[in-house]
Amino acid sequence: MDSFNELWQVVSDYLRQTNSESIYNVWFSELEPISFDGSRAVLMTTAEFKRRILAQKFGGTLHSAFLNALGLDVDVDELLSIDDADAGFFRVRGIEKHALHGIALRPPLTRADFGVP
Repeated sequence: MDSFNELWQVVSDYLRQTNSESIYNVWFSELEPISFDGSRAVLMTTAEFKRRILAQKFGGTLHSAFLNALGLDVDVDELLSIDDADAGFFRVRGIEKHALHGIALRPPLTRADFGVP
């Protein structure tokens, strides 16, 4: 597996197999992988209320899914929502992504990039 998207697909399949169809569809099906550093994953969901409930009620489920599906002890300690976005964009570790499409964009240029104080 060469990308976090591929790893996430394995975890997502595990969540689908180990939860009822309704729980998977409501809480996990729309999660999108954002970043992964080997021990910490950042995921995005569609709404702030879902982000809060996932963090409060399903954090252990997500942790267990990474552990059982991949054998990785991964903290899912940051969940984002599209509602976190400012005008459709959010920033994760200096990378801008369009919240609806997950398209990585170059961070905006600043005056400092051109040597202008």
